[in-house]
Amino acid sequence: MLKTMEANLGNEEEGERADVEFHRTLAAATHNSIMMRLLESISGQMELAIRETRRLQMYADKAVSKQLWMEHSAIYCAVRDGSPEAAQQAMRDHLLHVERMLEPFLLQQKV
Repeated sequence: MLKTMEANLGNEEEGERADVEFHRTLAAATHNSIMMRLLESISGQMELAIRETRRLQMYADKAVSKQLWMEHSAIYCAVRDGSPEAAQQAMRDHLLHVERMLEPFLLQQKV
């Protein structure tokens, strides 16, 4: 998935698909059914509410796509290296970054 993301920087459709698959795979690796259901619930709501805006904002811009890929790479490396603290921090950084990008669009949806 990371190789697919890297190969498709700036391609909104493939970037979004690889991003979602990365998070699904990561949740599955926890072997925690609650985590899987939570991810599916959040992903479904996000996709319904802001699919096109998110895709254009996050994946069509090559610089943003590259930043997301780097964040995913950091998460992957921390998990691969067996470092829960580093994985937690990398995921926190990633989620805060995505939240900052999506917040204006989420607020528009509430109006």
